[in-house]
Amino acid sequence: MLAWVSGSHRSSLGFVAAARADFFFIENEFGFRIARIEEPTFVRYESPLGYVNVYHTRGGYRVGVEIGRFVPVEGKIIEDGITLLEAVGGIGDEADTTTLANPAETSEAVGAAVGAAARLVRRFATGLLRGDDDAFAKAKVYRKELNRRADELGARLWEVRKAANRALERGDRTEATRLFEILNEHGVMTEADRALLAERKHSP
Repeated sequence: MLAWVSGSHRSSLGFVAAARADFFFIENEFGFRIARIEEPTFVRYESPLGYVNVYHTRGGYRVGVEIGRFVPVEGKIIEDGITLLEAVGGIGDEADTTTLANPAETSEAVGAAVGAAARLVRRFATGLLRGDDDAFAKAKVYRKELNRRADELGARLWEVRKAANRALERGDRTEATRLFEILNEHGVMTEADRALLAERKHSP
């Protein structure tokens, strides 16, 4: 039974309507049906084998897709999900996912982003829609690679933060600003970092 949860002014961006239109092919060709709608940012499809979540992130305004299967584990059914980024990277070129990183903050941008995501699913993720073991395995190999990169990047950014703090301690505000800007570019500059930088900038 379809569950429908109403939402806020973001409904004017038309995400749900765009998702239902552009992802209709998974209903028509793969046997999925809409299971839940949460206006204005989420549409869930289900089939006997699995599910597809299409969403518009609440913070970053990015369109994303998760494709999963229902797996029995110790008498329970769990959800084994793969992101669209992992699906594309597993069998294609990760450069094809660049559009997923772009915020969609207008109705035109939302429509374009949802359409692009649907095309990626059709091109790279039909195996996942069918519950194919090999498709899930390839995506999970790529997930491990993404996690490895994230760990390496996290370690490098930790060293950048320490270097920025050392620069502040010795009074080199120019170098500290440059290093904090690197953190900011990667989205890991905290409010504490900003407050510390501002305090040192205005100190005698």
